[in-house]
Amino acid sequence: MRDLKDLLEPLGDRPMPDRWDSIQRRPVRPLPEPHRSRLGAGVAAGIVAILAIAVIVWLSPLGGTGEQPAATPGGPPPSWLVDQAYQLAYENGDVVPDRTEWVLTDANTIAPAVGLQSGDPNVQEYLVVLHGDFTGYEAKTAVGGTLPTGHVISAVFDADSHVITDWGFSDQPPSVPGLTSFDLPDASQIFVSPQGWTIPVPPGWRALATTVPAPRGPAQGTLITNATAPGSTPSGTEPAVASANFPPAGVAIVISDLPPDGQTQTVVPPIHWSDFSQVANDQGSTAWRVSLEGPRQIFSMEVRLGDNASPQDVAALHDMVAALAFGDQAGTLPSPSGAPGLPTQTSVVDDRFVSDAELDDGAFSVQPAPIDTVPVLTKADAERILLASPLFQGKTAGVVGFGLVTSQVSQHGVPTYQADPAWIAFGWGGVASCPNITAPPSPANLPSSGYVAVALVEGAGGGDVSYQSQSDTCGTVTGPTVGPATHVESVPWTANGQVTGGNLQITFTPPACAGMTTYSLAGSGDPPTLSVDVEAPDTPTSCSSPTSVTDVVQLNDASQTVTTVRHAPTGPVRQAQF
Repeated sequence: MRDLKDLLEPLGDRPMPDRWDSIQRRPVRPLPEPHRSRLGAGVAAGIVAILAIAVIVWLSPLGGTGEQPAATPGGPPPSWLVDQAYQLAYENGDVVPDRTEWVLTDANTIAPAVGLQSGDPNVQEYLVVLHGDFTGYEAKTAVGGTLPTGHVISAVFDADSHVITDWGFSDQPPSVPGLTSFDLPDASQIFVSPQGWTIPVPPGWRALATTVPAPRGPAQGTLITNATAPGSTPSGTEPAVASANFPPAGVAIVISDLPPDGQTQTVVPPIHWSDFSQVANDQGSTAWRVSLEGPRQIFSMEVRLGDNASPQDVAALHDMVAALAFGDQAGTLPSPSGAPGLPTQTSVVDDRFVSDAELDDGAFSVQPAPIDTVPVLTKADAERILLASPLFQGKTAGVVGFGLVTSQVSQHGVPTYQADPAWIAFGWGGVASCPNITAPPSPANLPSSGYVAVALVEGAGGGDVSYQSQSDTCGTVTGPTVGPATHVESVPWTANGQVTGGNLQITFTPPACAGMTTYSLAGSGDPPTLSVDVEAPDTPTSCSSPTSVTDVVQLNDASQTVTTVRHAPTGPVRQAQF
């Protein structure tokens, strides 16, 4: 096995950086040999130019025009030129150059930039100038020779074929009129994660969704690799697995919401190699890990490098790690106001509460959770249960997020909670139907009338709570009311025979501690769907074992006669209208 110091020696003191899938190395394309002599090409181009001018003059009365590359001073370069420049930077060891410039001009003006005496003034070419730290890894040198290095690469691209015709290293920038700066990597070459962090992705590398095994369930993340994913990868998701399958030339990064392991330090980007802890060095590869502190969350970053990784990929890995950043720094986030207010849809950013929210002057409240407090449930799983609560029936607006919940009211066996981590859903809006109202609206101060909340508590041993704020409902003040949280769930049922006279006998088994059961028929086609909806507790308590229920369901109504039905989907049934 190669010594790790030998592998990293080309980087000097530059910073660079366990769970990976099988990946295969993408070969590095060598640069074409530069063409230094252009005399023959210049003579031929001159003859062609003369003939072209004669043809254009001859055709000009007919209104014909010859289309030539047109310079756009101060504008962006063509996309193909950006891609070629990025490939050139990658192949020479710096995917995040300090500065990049371009110009479209004649070959004679460009010639000195690539060490030529002259060029054809009638030929238009593109010049790209890269400023950074470059090494000519693909250069042909004698055995034991030194690879060329420099802080400037000047490269000439043919305007029609888009290939490099001349290029070279230097430590001094060329003096060419019209050079204009552009971003490299540009927006298309930078991966932006749903969590707000960004990282450049070198040419040929890929960014894929991934899952990382964890004791409390798989963590979600992103795999960035120089390899092709296995053909068996389902639905574009790449599970990160054991290092045994890691190829010798592979390079990969996994950034996930895996909770901190307590063994690696937590750092705020920019990251340096000294921030990483080595966690493995076996089976032909080495792995490092670090915990990243983002504006609202802690992330795990794992890097694995094959012993035979190319120097271009090792350098690219270094640049990617150093360039990782959060695009929404904490200073740009909504900050908690001086006084808590009612929840709004802006109370949550990236699935986490970023400002205080309260009902009934603090009887029920939520505060932002520390960034190192990571939820056990994913938002999708929590939302699936929360928004199936019957409390949200008729509510037209709401918000779901992770935060610290405080509930100061204890009723119906539900304890109080104090700043406990939880997923919380608030709901509001809608109109109450009060056909028989006789009393005038209450004059009481009800700051959160009509608001409801449900919390799945992950701290304090877990639990759940539903909260209905003090409200004026049809002229009567009620609440606040606290109880165990429940959700509506569609359960499996079995038909005992055929539909007879619009009736169908079914048998089903409700969940433990289930409450009210309702039957609903959806659709007017052939056939409609029958759903058996049961109100079930989010956290079942000790109660008798569920027993099967047999009942007859009336299917016919004034609008249709039903002769057969299909089974509705099972699972939580969303009650919220937002």
